[in-house]
Amino acid sequence: MDATPPGTPVSHRPPPPNRNFATSTPAWRIALLVGLCVIGFLALGFWALSRQAINPKWVEGVVVEKLFTPEPEQQIQLGRDGLRSREVKGTYRLVVRGDDGRDYTVFVGEPAFQANAPGSRIRFLRPPPEPTPASR
Repeated sequence: MDATPPGTPVSHRPPPPNRNFATSTPAWRIALLVGLCVIGFLALGFWALSRQAINPKWVEGVVVEKLFTPEPEQQIQLGRDGLRSREVKGTYRLVVRGDDGRDYTVFVGEPAFQANAPGSRIRFLRPPPEPTPASR
């Protein structure tokens, strides 16, 4: 006989699914695979970072020549403090022979120009590579 009292609505809902997930692969193998993937991504990150050390952002070299081009001008700057003007005497450049053997032209301000004599060592940011004719 049916155990429900008469007049009670009958639910035609299917029974809840079995929540015990049985996998064909043991859990330790899945955990091992996920762990190896994480270690692989970490190794890939370290490898990519070590490649940057080959081409550092900074270049060191010896000042070979000091160049000054007189171009007097008055520069006007607009900032938080309002309008400011300053006199610029010209363009200050240092020709630096890098440790890699290449010559670089480094644009500097007047204090750095006065502080560095030919033969002194200087450190500066590596300039962006020049575009090749094929990439133009």
